[in-house]
Amino acid sequence: MLTDDDFTVSGTTYTIERIVTFTNAAHVEIAFDRVDVQTALDNYEFHVGTTAFPFASADHTLGINSARWPYSTTWSPGDEISVSIAPSSGLRLTGLSLTSSEDGADGDFNNPLDLEPGFEPHVAGYTAALPYFSAHVKVRARVGAASYTLSAGKRGETPAMLTSGVAGAAIPLAVGANVIEVKSATTEQGAPVRTTTITVTRHAQDVPGAPRDLTVTPGAGELEVTWTASNANPVGYDVHYTSATRIEAPDRAAALGNDPAAGWVAVSRSGTAPRQTITGLDNGVTYRVRVRAENANGKGFWEEASGAPDAAAAPTVRLSASPNPVAEGSSVTVTATLSRARGSGAVTIPLTITDDTAEPEDHGTLASIRVAAGATSGTGTVTTAQDADTENETFTVALGALPSEVAAGSPSSVRIRITDDDR
Repeated sequence: MLTDDDFTVSGTTYTIERIVTFTNAAHVEIAFDRVDVQTALDNYEFHVGTTAFPFASADHTLGINSARWPYSTTWSPGDEISVSIAPSSGLRLTGLSLTSSEDGADGDFNNPLDLEPGFEPHVAGYTAALPYFSAHVKVRARVGAASYTLSAGKRGETPAMLTSGVAGAAIPLAVGANVIEVKSATTEQGAPVRTTTITVTRHAQDVPGAPRDLTVTPGAGELEVTWTASNANPVGYDVHYTSATRIEAPDRAAALGNDPAAGWVAVSRSGTAPRQTITGLDNGVTYRVRVRAENANGKGFWEEASGAPDAAAAPTVRLSASPNPVAEGSSVTVTATLSRARGSGAVTIPLTITDDTAEPEDHGTLASIRVAAGATSGTGTVTTAQDADTENETFTVALGALPSEVAAGSPSSVRIRITDDDR
């Protein structure tokens, strides 16, 4: 039994009479109550579940009032089958992007907007946002066949024709939501039209501008990312990274998942510090990094840079001690100094203590020194014991098994002398 079996093409209503499969011939057939199926439906598809059968396909047979395609799936009594007639997928866009200008309709349209969700040919509706000072956008769209036409414009207004792959005319935007319709169609009279909508919200007040001076510094298995804070009172930043190609992860695609080789990955962060350390990366692999600010009015524009982690690029760490020599019963401060700061990532420097002439009871312990994010040094304290002997003692503090974020510098150890006060 068929439900909702009527559909209209170019003002003519058609009724689907029957849909059948033939197991012996492995095909599906659809029958209508009209005889002009072939000429009327060339730009449409018959959908059975998620499978599309184009009426204009070379691998189907058109009868007087029916169409038949190769199809191996069979149906059993009682099965529910979802069927529909829709414009051909050839009308789907194969590319879509928007750029905005901060200098009016005659300015440079070099600020790409983020589409939500990221572009996919089957998606028919998107959203985007831009700050108050950007009042115009241009649409760039592509369609699969050169014979198809493209146009774009605000809903309710006369659209302008587009050339596939070329940015169109500037479209002015009011404050608030603006619905832009991108239409793809064939040149035939009464042919179907596929409409893709983009709801662009122009904020009433400024969102942050793109971060400035974005710098990516390689480290061992990590990237240090720094930037100059955005204006318009940012309350936070989004930091994303990927090693995928621009085809696999377009510049404005959404961040999904935790695999940078497959797409954009969002760094978990909070606060407004204009720096971020991205760890757990593969040395020698180039990563794209993008940063944008957010304030109470929304998210700003992305700024992008790239870099490749390098095992040899890790900052080095060296040790020093003061006072040295140290009077027995006093404490000595051990300092771990990095050759450069590590941005937003703290690092723990493991240490070992080895006795030379000293004995374990002559001094305390120090397992590690923590160097805070953005700092170049950290300190720890080793106590010494007041004893009855009259000998001077020595022990050595050395770097332990270092994490991949740092490398051993020089000196990597320091010998500490305890002077006896009983002499």
